[in-house]
Formats: sequence, C-alpha cells, structure tokens
Amino acid sequence: QIRFLARINCLRYIILRPSNVFGRYQRIDSEQGFIAVALGRLLNDQSVEIWGDGSSSRDYVDVSDVVNATKNIISENIENEIFNVGSGQSYTLLEVIAMLEKNLKKPANLLFKDKRQVDLDKITLDISKISDELHYNPKVLERGIKDFIGSISQIRHND
Repeated sequence: QIRFLARINCLRYIILRPSNVFGRYQRIDSEQGFIAVALGRLLNDQSVEIWGDGSSSRDYVDVSDVVNATKNIISENIENEIFNVGSGQSYTLLEVIAMLEKNLKKPANLLFKDKRQVDLDKITLDISKISDELHYNPKVLERGIKDFIGSISQIRHND
C-alpha cells in the first residue's frame, strides 16, 4: 500500500520494523516490554510472570541501536526502503531471566501461567539488509541488559 502511494504521489518513506525494544528511559513499572517488566519486578522483589514454560524466544534490541540505525538512515539520505531493526538473535524468556539474575545478583521468583494462544514460539528478525547497507552491528543482549540496569541505578541514585 505505501509503495503504491509513494509511486503515485511521489511520497518518500522509510519503514523501520523494530523487534522488542528495551533500554534506557523505558519504564520498569508498566506492563509493556518483557525485559523492563521483569527488571522492575526483580528490583521490587515481586514475582515475574512467565506465560508458558519460558521456552518462547524473542529478538530483543537495545533502544540505542534503534536510535543509531535511525540516525544512520537519515544521514545517508536513504528513502523508500524497509528495514528490520533487531539483534538477529533470539533468546528465551528463561535466558533473559538468567541474565537479569546474574547482573542483579538476585534470584527471580517465577510465576508460570498457561501459554497464551496469541504468543508465537519464536521470533527472530532478519537484519541482513540493514547490516549490509548500514554496517549495523547491534549490542549483544547481555551488554544491553547491563546498560539498562546501569541507567536504572543512575536514575534511582539521582532521585
């Protein structure tokens, strides 16, 4: 649809399709974003809800990688393209929890619930196009988690 409209109306567009974005400035007291929610619950000694057995996996991307990709696309004057913006890797919910536990040095209290019909088992984005065209090289998930925890600690320290 957008390609057709761009052709007939001479519109310019860029479509970014980010995976599960997390990181600096994300609220940890909401219900949006597994990493942020789990981090908030761990920090507040609350249980972390896991829908299913924890084996479903997602492609997570640090918000700084999304920002850098966006800046690069704009600075290169790229137009009329679609890019996946993710890490290109998939991590299970239990792997994410393990990284949070390791970096917070505290165990999570997991509350397993029935798997939801809407949840896919695995989501991994193909980032070859953005990697090839923009030399995009996203952070490794654990580095992003460490940075996110650091930003939360900094905000709490400044309050």
